[in-house]
This record gives sequence, structure tokens and C-alpha cells, in this order.
Amino acid sequence: MFAVVLLALLISVPVRAELRDPNNSADYIILTNQEVLSNNAWIDSLLDYRTAQGRVSMAVTVEEIWVEFTPQGSETAIREFLHYVYDNWQAPRLKDVFIVGHVDVVPTRQHTSPIFPLQWFYSDYAYAFDSNAPEAGPLFRVGRLPWALTNGSIVPNYFGKARTYEAQEQDLCNNPIQLIAGANETFRFEEIAENLASLFVDYPIERDYIGRAPGDSAFGDPEEILTHLAAGPLATFVFDVCGAESWGTSGVEIGDVTGFANAPCYSIYAGMTSDDLGRGDSNESIMGNAVINPEGGAIAAFSNTDVPWWYSGQTFEYQVAGALADPFNYSIGDVWESTVDGYIETYGYSEGTQQWETLFTSILLGDPATIIPGRTTSVDPIVSPVVPSTIQIVGNYPNPFNPSTTINFMLNRAGSARLAVFDITGRAVTTLAEQSFTAGQHSIVWNAAGLASGIYLVRLESGGQFDTHKITLLK
Repeated sequence: MFAVVLLALLISVPVRAELRDPNNSADYIILTNQEVLSNNAWIDSLLDYRTAQGRVSMAVTVEEIWVEFTPQGSETAIREFLHYVYDNWQAPRLKDVFIVGHVDVVPTRQHTSPIFPLQWFYSDYAYAFDSNAPEAGPLFRVGRLPWALTNGSIVPNYFGKARTYEAQEQDLCNNPIQLIAGANETFRFEEIAENLASLFVDYPIERDYIGRAPGDSAFGDPEEILTHLAAGPLATFVFDVCGAESWGTSGVEIGDVTGFANAPCYSIYAGMTSDDLGRGDSNESIMGNAVINPEGGAIAAFSNTDVPWWYSGQTFEYQVAGALADPFNYSIGDVWESTVDGYIETYGYSEGTQQWETLFTSILLGDPATIIPGRTTSVDPIVSPVVPSTIQIVGNYPNPFNPSTTINFMLNRAGSARLAVFDITGRAVTTLAEQSFTAGQHSIVWNAAGLASGIYLVRLESGGQFDTHKITLLK
């Protein structure tokens, strides 16, 4: 029956020749189905908004893709289309794909976990990676608005939410980082809290332990958790709080978590379980409901839904935190891509390993093109690069790190520069770069795998000038 209905639907869809036209171009695509596109004018408003920002924007429906690409009716055809666009359309090359609708709107890879064989997860990351070299990271960014036709919900005006968020002044979003932990998190929660404090030096860290006893300094009672959420934290990291049951046990209701229409800044959420993040058609999806709430909650959410928290959840969320703290990441898509790249660099990948499974279940809920307030983007008017009066190592992220970190530095004039690493005794460890650079900012990734934990010194030399920066490898 489904095949007959699908065939009738495809016959009624006209061929859209521009999908295979190499003279076409787009760097921002909204991907949905015809029903959603026809009944939600806010999608056109969002396209117009991105176009006004200098993006080449267009909407494409799955029905149009299925006419032109095979196999019809499958996520494989969608992946074929997106890779065709990336490889064949003119510049600017595809950068962001925003999927509007859940799996019953835009089919996605159903990924079965070898660790939890009775569960399955959605993997939008499968669209974006090069099958010949997945360890190289995603080709473009993919985000999803987790809304389903089957649950009777109304698609929210996400355009208004994104526009409000991007219009915020940076100071208005200079709010705390909030960490919420369940009953099983103690040591790891403290460890990542200290790491986050080193990343977000200008932001206070609010720690709320649902599992602690009343009277404990870190105990987060319902009133305290909701007060901190209502303050509009820059980011909220959730550890071992699995769905409605755990929240309900704490006395916090899902509606409380996903609301806060008057918060000064929408939060960015990161969590580790499918109940917390992944299933937009489920009433237990706290993070998903926070994203689809048109008047409050979250602007975006990050998840790795597959591998249990004790193995890699902490690492994944620390990668999210490091990407958010990096001032060179301008958009939510930058944070997602930087997180995935950092996770790839942290682990060695081979198909079927736990790390591989985690990577394939890395999900971004929300528009990847969303601009983080206070940061310029590549689509802003071109201006002369900021050039300092002297050379400078701006910093590195993450710090502490394990085993990779990105070192950012600036040169006051074009010319030869050397970036080297020394241990605390002054012994040379490695030379990261010794070449000519343009004036302005640059970034270099250092992978310290195989080295011992400790403090290392990064030294920048150029034109008779020197600068040194301390970094910490923590395994």
C-alpha cells in the first residue's frame, strides 16, 4: 500500500531540472516535504532572511529529490542529492542543510546500536560525511528541527526564534553555564565542571545535582534548577538525566524545562541520551521539545545518543563546550562541525567500534546556520583583517585538552613565523609550523597523543618578536 501511494505521489510531482543543473548554486538548503513547505510560511521567511545575510538559499522537498535520485522514497536518495550538490553546483559550495521535520517527513538513517541492540537512533551525520574518508570529518553541516507529522504537533515559528537569538547583543547572553546531573553523576560531573570553568573564564558555572541530598552545597532542588534555567544560561549541559522519569523524580516537569519565554537569551543544550535529546515525536524528549518550543527553551541542542555516558558522553560534551568557547566559531554549525572534528581527532576510528557508533549518532537539533550573538560571520561584509600591534598567541581550545587542541595566534605583518612546543623544562617537543603567513589570525591543531600529561609551552616567533602561552595536557 505504501509503495502504491508513494508511486502516485511521485508521478504527481514535476521534474525539477535545476536539481541537476551544474549552473545552480546554494550554500544553504532547507530540506522538508511538500506538505510542511506548503503549510508553513515561516520557512519562506527564514529563506528570505538567510538570503538577506548573503547566503544562497533554497528549499528542496523530498518528493522532488525522489523524482530525480534513486532509490525513490529513501534516505539514500537524499544523501545522493546532497553529495551531488556539494560536488557539482557552482560556488558557494553547500555549507548548511536544515532539515525541517522528523523521520516521517525526511527519512534518515536508522542506526542500530551494537551496545543497545533493542534501541535505534536517527543519524543525520550520515548525510554529511565522505564515505571514502569518514575520518576526515563532515563535508557540510546538518541540523534538524525535530517535529513529526504523526504526533499532531504544529511546526513552530522557528524563524522568529532564530532572528531574536541572532539579534541579541553579546553582553545580554553573558550568562552562566548550567550543569544539571542525575543520581549517578558525582566525580565526572565535578571533573567536567572544572574543565568548563577553565574554558568559560568569563562565565559563572551553576552546578545542580539532582541526586545530591538536601543541604549539600551542590544539591539542585527544583526551584533552583528552574531559576537557573529561567536566567537564560548561555549553555546547559545535562548528565545522566534520562527523560521524563528522572526529571519527574527531581520534581521538575518537562514543561518547566522547555519554557522560559522571558529568558534574556535562549540556551544551547547538550546531553547524551535519546530521551533527553533525540526524539521530537515523543513527549519525553525534553531537549527536542525545548528546541521546537517557539517562545522559549533552547535555540539548539547537541547529542550523542548511542554510547553510554561512562564511555564517551563526557568527552563529547566537552568537545561541544570547547567549540562554544572558541571565539572563531561563528555559528551553531561551526560548533557542530568543530565538535565532530574534535571527537574524530580524540579517537582512532574503525568501522564498528564504539567511537564509530558514537560519531554516527551525533545529532544537532536546530538550524546550523544560526549565528551566535556577538560574532561576525563569513557572510558579513568583507572588512580588512584585524591586525595586532605585535604578534600574539590568542589561546587554545580546549584547555586542558586530550589529546588535541587548536592553537590560535595572530601576526602583525606578513612573513615567516615559527610555532613550536616545549615541555616545562624547556626541552623542545615539536615544531607545529615554520612557514610564511599572512597578517592576521591563524589556527593550528596539535595532537599530543603519546605524550604524558603535564604543562607545555607554546612559543611563537616572527620578525624578531616572541610570545609564549601555557597549555595543559590532561589524560
